[in-house]
Amino acid sequence: MPDANALDALQLEEYLLDPARRQQYVTPVFETVAPSYDRFTRWSSFGFDMAWKRGLVRQIRRVMRPDDTLLDLATGTGDLAFALARLIPRGKVIATDIVDAMLARAEARRVRAKVDNITFQRADSLALPFADASFDGVVTGYGIRNCGGFRHLFAEAWRVLKPGGFFAALEMV
Repeated sequence: MPDANALDALQLEEYLLDPARRQQYVTPVFETVAPSYDRFTRWSSFGFDMAWKRGLVRQIRRVMRPDDTLLDLATGTGDLAFALARLIPRGKVIATDIVDAMLARAEARRVRAKVDNITFQRADSLALPFADASFDGVVTGYGIRNCGGFRHLFAEAWRVLKPGGFFAALEMV
């Protein structure tokens, strides 16, 4: 767990306004808040976040096939990954995040729920460790606003998408 004093010592504005340095701030913050992340998201969205995620999944469902391979960027605790995995029983969801504490919580949920078609993996959305054209769809929920450079995120999503694939994002600012 990051040292709280280390977070205090960071100059917030300097880090958040500089895309090259943003991740140096965001990662320790999310490591610290991981245990309360879901509660905070529900609170800060006045409980709408789950309805928004359901709405995104409804839109994605229109273009998905049961054997698709999907990539969930900045998965956090895996809400979208779990919702999508239910819709692709013969497919697979690869859910990535750069924050180990979030991935640990998501993996614990996966084990408890006995879901076999999700793999949680540490990866930076700006430098994905996947081959070109390897996913039928790429999704992210609240993953754009915190990344170090959203143009790089879009370029990486485009690179790993198969021709005719889809990209879907949910954001809250």
